[in-house]
Amino acid sequence: MNWYRQVKTLYTTTLTIFFFIMWAFIEKIIFQNNIKYSLIIITLISVFLMQYLIYKRVNKYLSLVIPLIISILILHFILKDSLIIVNLIFVAATMIYSLTIENDNITYYQCKRTLTNGLYLIVPIGVIGVIFRSDLIMYLFRAYMFYLILMIITFRESLRYMYNIRNKSSIYVNLGIVLGIVALCQDYAFKAFNKFMTWILGIVSFVIDAILTLMIKIFEKPMQFIVDSLKEIMMKNQHLEEMLDRLGNESKVREFMHEETTFKYPIWIKIVLLIIVLYLLYKIVSQIAIGVKVNESYVECVESINEKSQEKKPSYISKFIKKIFRKKGDVREEILYNYKNFEEITEKADIYKTYMTATQLKNVTKVKIDNVDGLNDMTNIYNKAKFSTQELSEEDLQQVKNSYENIKKQI
Repeated sequence: MNWYRQVKTLYTTTLTIFFFIMWAFIEKIIFQNNIKYSLIIITLISVFLMQYLIYKRVNKYLSLVIPLIISILILHFILKDSLIIVNLIFVAATMIYSLTIENDNITYYQCKRTLTNGLYLIVPIGVIGVIFRSDLIMYLFRAYMFYLILMIITFRESLRYMYNIRNKSSIYVNLGIVLGIVALCQDYAFKAFNKFMTWILGIVSFVIDAILTLMIKIFEKPMQFIVDSLKEIMMKNQHLEEMLDRLGNESKVREFMHEETTFKYPIWIKIVLLIIVLYLLYKIVSQIAIGVKVNESYVECVESINEKSQEKKPSYISKFIKKIFRKKGDVREEILYNYKNFEEITEKADIYKTYMTATQLKNVTKVKIDNVDGLNDMTNIYNKAKFSTQELSEEDLQQVKNSYENIKKQI
């Protein structure tokens, strides 16, 4: 499968999920029936078979009829659904739409426009369903997740294709995700996945409970010492005795500490607390680098502070002052200066890396932002200014400035 066909397959699969969600609402409203997820697999098989027959130059009508006949047989023998005609209409409509766009050139902008509009349509419908407490929303939650995942992957892959940025591992990642989604359309696979996730969450909950309980035990003594110290201070003030009695005695404090160790909170609260604690520990440990010197007679552990943390970045005030009093150079120097500003803003946006060439920075920037007008010209002018002795004009400088301002607004 060539690269363009991979992008088109992702786009077709995402559209199929969108049509499935919309058809689910129609079927629920008219027939009071929950659509079966197996219909996604049947539809994808029919659409891809139709595309394959068209690729092999089979007659267009035969390419449409043959998959439809196969779909009828599958719907009859596998789903055994009384609404077989309704489901067949969905399969046929999806195939016909796919046929109409078969000869279209699928681009990133087309994918973004179509799939984003689809998201704008299904999200409000889902919100309305939640307001009316429809059980269909929970049933379709799986499909919503499929659509979001596939939409993001399609955006990424179509953008890479447009700018010819290859990633050898992406085909395996994309294929694995698509096959995983197809597998989860089967009820037994989805139930097994749910059991697995429940088991994982149970283990996570147990580990978090143990860690947080241990932390409570560790901090119980210091907290009790603080409470006792406050009591001694407050006892010196007779006006606060009544307030102290209301706060309770030491046994109540210990009872509170004991109750807190049970942690009867939802698991998401525990996960958030654990993430915060681990992040703080990581930030503390990351500031200290442990170097070890090994000698014949001893091992010396050297503790040093990470040099990166000690680097003092210039303040905004100093930058502003330098910018005001900077002496302007000739056209070549001004081009290099403006391109340096471009590197700085892209570095802040986590785009530019110090090892990148101007061409590499250009390609990565194209992936990160939508409007890249003038970026190619700016890169070419910069390379000319840095690596050649050709004459440069004020128009070249203005092009660099315009491109820089355009990208700066988006970042």
